[in-house]
Amino acid sequence: LGEGDLCRYAVDKSYLRERLDLLLKDQLIEKPISPDEHEPFVLGNYRMGDQRLPVALVSRLWEPKHADKMDTVLRQSNLGLTIVLTTTADSHRRFLGPGIVVSVDALLVEGDGEVRLDLARAEGEVRRRQNAAAATDTPRLIKEDMHNALLVGPWPDPWPLTQKRWIDVTEVLVEAWTSQKKKCTKQQLENAADMTIRAMNEFFRGAPEWKNYIRGADGNNKPRLWELNIGAPDYQTESDTVKGVVDHAQARAEEPETA
Repeated sequence: LGEGDLCRYAVDKSYLRERLDLLLKDQLIEKPISPDEHEPFVLGNYRMGDQRLPVALVSRLWEPKHADKMDTVLRQSNLGLTIVLTTTADSHRRFLGPGIVVSVDALLVEGDGEVRLDLARAEGEVRRRQNAAAATDTPRLIKEDMHNALLVGPWPDPWPLTQKRWIDVTEVLVEAWTSQKKKCTKQQLENAADMTIRAMNEFFRGAPEWKNYIRGADGNNKPRLWELNIGAPDYQTESDTVKGVVDHAQARAEEPETA
């Protein structure tokens, strides 16, 4: 089917799930008792060494609004690193939330007169992602292309970025941090995004976890300075230092005088 046909025809999702269950055979464990009513459809877990990786199915990644919706849903789920199977061939989406997008076509194997899907073919991509995302003290932005990047650093989990403007803003923040400048003005972020940023919550809509990686750097309710969320912010450290000096002086003043 061409893209025009995909706009006119729909695939029966229940049939698609049944076919995938058959093609995957005994590769999945802990399959859900009742199937999801809406995408992404969680098919079960795949055992990869001592890991159990959720496997989900999505379609229509050629449709930007639907792809963004799937990205948001997976970010807000508690699935963690997921193998996201898609029926969309040649999708430019490498990540959906914390999930790695793998085309169903890439897993097809023919043998003994039958066709099946081999999830082991996705293991190389999973390991590559995990190796790249290993925790490090120095923040680094791994750019796959203009629409897909991964922020790694001293955080428990890497941060997948799936929109160009998110990537561009994060890149400026990483460059500021690694150059020892650390902070960026709101204007610098707007220049990178090529748009007005009224609020960071609005800018990173669909990715509420942004607060784990980025923070205001001046202590104001509406910050004009921003930085990566690493360690204690300078304004807090400076405040603690001043408080320590004041407390010490006050303690000295309250000491009884000796004759």
